[in-house]
Amino acid sequence: MKIKILGSGQEVGRSSIVLEDKKDVMLDCGVKIEPAPPKYPHHEKVHAAIMTHAHLDHIGAAPTLEKKSKTHIFMNDITLELGVMLIKDSMKIGRIEGYGTPFSEKDLKKTIKMTNLVSYHERFKIGDYKFSLWNSGHIPGSSGVLAEGDKKIFYTSDVQTTDSHLLKRCQLPQNVDTLIMESTYGQY
Repeated sequence: MKIKILGSGQEVGRSSIVLEDKKDVMLDCGVKIEPAPPKYPHHEKVHAAIMTHAHLDHIGAAPTLEKKSKTHIFMNDITLELGVMLIKDSMKIGRIEGYGTPFSEKDLKKTIKMTNLVSYHERFKIGDYKFSLWNSGHIPGSSGVLAEGDKKIFYTSDVQTTDSHLLKRCQLPQNVDTLIMESTYGQY
């Protein structure tokens, strides 16, 4: 399996990572909001996508997936509900500001139709890998993604390592081979 960074590498926003294998899987499909106009990740057809949480920098470009093909999308119910609300709001703001979005209301409806709801730790298979969502403690419904196959790969997404008044801290799997860590303000 190869890991391809389409967005969020050395920038804030546009989170989009593809695990390239027999069936390519996209982890997040976000938009970069600032500076305006928004920037969307450039992607080819993928078999499936997994959305980690409802912030636009992680889910805001998800309807672009349905423009190219019927992409199976996986997320939990809270992420779907909040994500749809925020995407609709971003479409409205785009119209008001005059830059629009590269997708339509019809594309958003197709995205909702192609969404498979999964719970934390529920395993689902895509290609040769089994995937599961893990609580990331960031916002309600936020998830990290574990891919298990020949190797164990974990994508943290945005993560919170301490309890808050609203949420419990993240849950992290043990003994992964590859860790893809969200680090908006990290330095190298």
